[in-house]
Amino acid sequence: MKKYYLLLVCVLGLGNFFPSNAQVNPQLQWVFNAANTAIWGGTNFGRCIAVDASGNRYVAGYFQGTADFDPSVGTANLTAVGWGDIFIAKYDSNGKYLWAKAFGGGLDDSAISIALNNNGEVYVTGFFSATADFDPSAATANLTSTGNEDIFIAKYDSNGNYIWAKAFGGTNSDYVNSIVVNTDGEVYLTGSFWDTADFDPSVATANLTSAGYDDIFIAKYSSSGSYIWVKGIGGTGFDASNDITLNSSGEVHITGYFSNTVDFDPSASTANLTSAEYSDIFIAKYTNNGSYLWAKAMGGAASDSARSLVVNSIGEVYITGDFSNTVDFDPSAATANLTSAGYNDIFIAKYTNNGSYLWAKAMGGFESDLGFSLAVNSSGEVIITGTFSWTVDFDPSAATSTLTSVNQSRDIFIAKYNSNGGYLWAAGMGGECDESGFSVVVDNNGRISATGDFCGTADFDPSAGTANLTTGGGLNCFVSTYTTSGSYINAFAIGGYSSNSFRGQGNCMAKDAFGNVYVAGIFYGTVDFDPSANTAYWTSAGSRDIFIAKYDSNGNYLWSKAVAGPGFDNVGSLVVNSGGEVYITGYFDQIADFDPSAAVANLNSSGRSDIFIAKYDSNGNYLWAKAIGGPDADLGVHSMAANSSGELYLTGVGGSIGNIDFDPSGATAYLSQTFSFSDIFIAKYDSNGNYLWVKSIVGSRYDRVANLAVNSSGQVYITGSFEETADFDPSANVANLTSVGVFDIFIAKYDSSGNYLWAKAVGGTGNDMVNFIAVNGSGDLYVTGYFASTVDFDPSAATANLTSEGVSNVFLAKYNSSGNYIWAKALGVIDHEFDLDYTRNSLALNSGGEVYMAGMFRGTDDFDPSAAVANFTSVGSDDIFIAKYSSSGNYLWAKAVGGGGQDGATALVVNDKQVYVTGEFEGTCDFEPSNTSGSLTTLGSGDMFLAKYLECTTTTIPTITLTGTTLTSNSTADVYQWIDCNNGNTPVPNATSQSFTPVVSGNYAVVLTMGGCQSTSACQTVLGVREEEMASVKLYPNPTTGNLTISWADSMEDVAIVVTDILGKTIKSMQYKGQQEARFSLDGVASGIYFVRLQNGEKTKQFKLIKK
Repeated sequence: MKKYYLLLVCVLGLGNFFPSNAQVNPQLQWVFNAANTAIWGGTNFGRCIAVDASGNRYVAGYFQGTADFDPSVGTANLTAVGWGDIFIAKYDSNGKYLWAKAFGGGLDDSAISIALNNNGEVYVTGFFSATADFDPSAATANLTSTGNEDIFIAKYDSNGNYIWAKAFGGTNSDYVNSIVVNTDGEVYLTGSFWDTADFDPSVATANLTSAGYDDIFIAKYSSSGSYIWVKGIGGTGFDASNDITLNSSGEVHITGYFSNTVDFDPSASTANLTSAEYSDIFIAKYTNNGSYLWAKAMGGAASDSARSLVVNSIGEVYITGDFSNTVDFDPSAATANLTSAGYNDIFIAKYTNNGSYLWAKAMGGFESDLGFSLAVNSSGEVIITGTFSWTVDFDPSAATSTLTSVNQSRDIFIAKYNSNGGYLWAAGMGGECDESGFSVVVDNNGRISATGDFCGTADFDPSAGTANLTTGGGLNCFVSTYTTSGSYINAFAIGGYSSNSFRGQGNCMAKDAFGNVYVAGIFYGTVDFDPSANTAYWTSAGSRDIFIAKYDSNGNYLWSKAVAGPGFDNVGSLVVNSGGEVYITGYFDQIADFDPSAAVANLNSSGRSDIFIAKYDSNGNYLWAKAIGGPDADLGVHSMAANSSGELYLTGVGGSIGNIDFDPSGATAYLSQTFSFSDIFIAKYDSNGNYLWVKSIVGSRYDRVANLAVNSSGQVYITGSFEETADFDPSANVANLTSVGVFDIFIAKYDSSGNYLWAKAVGGTGNDMVNFIAVNGSGDLYVTGYFASTVDFDPSAATANLTSEGVSNVFLAKYNSSGNYIWAKALGVIDHEFDLDYTRNSLALNSGGEVYMAGMFRGTDDFDPSAAVANFTSVGSDDIFIAKYSSSGNYLWAKAVGGGGQDGATALVVNDKQVYVTGEFEGTCDFEPSNTSGSLTTLGSGDMFLAKYLECTTTTIPTITLTGTTLTSNSTADVYQWIDCNNGNTPVPNATSQSFTPVVSGNYAVVLTMGGCQSTSACQTVLGVREEEMASVKLYPNPTTGNLTISWADSMEDVAIVVTDILGKTIKSMQYKGQQEARFSLDGVASGIYFVRLQNGEKTKQFKLIKK
């Protein structure tokens, strides 16, 4: 586990920090993650495969986590930046690894199709979301999608080096399914788009607008990715083109499916085809300029689709796909019916260069069997691959040749037929999981290679022999090769690491009177909760277990505990009383042991899941645990708070209609039968978990409670959202509120006995939701959440409207203890509906009534509600933010941190100027973008993090004096660190005194640390240092996957080389005498930033190294 302290470099610019007053700067003090102990492999799909004239195989697809692309005993790991990234990998004709490249962004990005030109250059196309970097080197080539998913084309040389990438699309989801390249290197694409999409990646525009839902496009681009033309084809239904190819004259053929009536002529003329019922198969042909030549339709009463096509040397067209029921494959007035044996059967069909029917063949069993890809060899023989289940006869003649899948699951098939559709052979490969072959190619020697995915253990040798491949769990990509007669040659897997979800997330946190911080959350797998060199492992017993951990104010580990059970357990709220005793609440599944010691304290749920309350002493020792529930799933505790006497208040929503017993003793405390799964409860228990009372808020539709707060008098505030009408008075009296829109926001107040005091509603015509409520010492309330359209935040007859700029806006609002409006502010914009699921904000107040918020954001958001602007742009799909506002709601500062994945803060606590934040991050996350000391990387699919920031006030910028070649800080400090401005502001080793004499001419600055706060001087140029020998020192390659070379001048006799991580820990050290070059390896060293230092006497040269 890594723990970072901010001791190395402070910003010369302010990085991802935006103050209202430039003197206030929240600086990272330390950060660590509860680290998973195993590399997470995720899911890997091989989507497409191509072969060059030398027989090299190129594979592209999608992968998650970390995957090993080298099938030998060597390792070639790549790690996805986001949830899923694109890969391209190259192997020789024997399956030997040559190279692999990965690129993408924070969301799911995937390659769909691949093509090669005559020079061996690689074109790949697919889809991406948000912002993705298409240059796999240390350089950057970012593209940003316009909508949900956009299309990309990217070009790489034969070694995988980036040449160019282009993106196009619209505000909805657009998909590409196939790419082909002509002899001039020009690119043709086909796929589907919805609504309006711009197909010109330049500043010019080439818009198409769909006639229905999804329409077909064909587009052409130059060898440099410049737009040439695009054509749109479609009707009122769902239409898609799945494959594209060219004949020897450069004419374009596409195939796929269409529904209703579609005009296949993109010109002013008309060439309508009408489907028989649902979706039918089509083949269409166009000139190299996109002019219509002909289109043919084949189908029946069910849904039919062609997925792949090939044109032979004389222009004859082969297609494969799947069909249901009876389909006529002859597009003329004649009939050529085939009838499926099961739900879906595989077909192959052949047509002349004018689209006239030649023959069609069907293969299938009684389940769904699918043909995904087709290739034709130089003899005109047809090879197809796809997936089948149970028993399938692959011989379409009266003869029989069956394959049977393992354990009735889906297996891969490759089958070969002659140019007339006569059966030659079929081979099945697979195991007990579901496997699919997605793409097949044939090389110049007739050898057949396929790619797709498999899980568990699968045998890729179709003969009596065995060639097993095994995944770490989940799906892995395979590449397999066979002779022209179907005999096994080789097979290998891409992946190799477990896909089990090793994950941790901090859900809630609290602090005690001594400044110790408590975090509670969930984890899977084995996690180390000690950020030091020591370890504190917990391994989950079930799918998701609960943890509690305690750290001191310096981030030092004190203890951690786990609540274990076989199912899905969750903690939603944590409270620490004045004595340091810890209460947690949430829900558990089936059975859970709440005593983390060797003793057992099991609770059994009444239904699928029950609510729990548990108490532990200040050392984490078990005191008691109580279960509350009914016969259904009770997942509804959302918040817990304690009054000054240690009594506990819980709020949530029901899970069992009228049947939740809120008294954990032998007695019962049921709510009325009118209380349902969508209604709200408030319950109170004493400090020993004994039941005191429960109250219900019943509505006509769905009601949600987000949070609960208790004031100094023990009065209770709850907030949430409700739909239509809800009665907020749990007594026989009625206090109805009625929503204006779908969901409106409510705030309600009750006395310490649960009696109704008041309730207020605010809302507009859209969905308005609350995430958190906090109360200050005067009883004033601060509420945050999000709203849509226009909302009046003043519940009185007066008006205080805010209007959202996007789909929704985040808001921060303040009310007095009577619920009267004080102010409301609109903050960051939520641009997409799906972002609402990820908008979780938390609040904390300091003693002066200033407000701190933490959460997650996506895209570009303005955190200043005034006319001024404080914009931040997320690095990945979601980034973490912390922001501070005055008691009047005025913006003070905000800070954004993150990486390429989904990162978010879920809770924060404030202690004077110290801000503690917890949540979850994926991949690599930089918690202090202004320096090199705040980056964490998870091996799993996500880790819990805990970070401490200190609000620092900088009054003056430090200055330095140059005397000769010696630099001296003019200010005193607790810690000095000199940095090299010419080398990415990296720390100079051992330069930690007030004065510093460089051994190399350059630019240097000093970072001063006083009381945990840092300030950095301007850079000072130092000249006249003798450095001819050091200038000769070279390090390469950089970045590296492992192997390194460093060279130096002849005159340097004794050389020491030291490799350190960013904390200064020595990773490798070597001594050389009488040499001018050293070669060494960093294999086995984790990916990240390192420093390589060469020292010769008093002279030193240091390199910043990126290990991939």
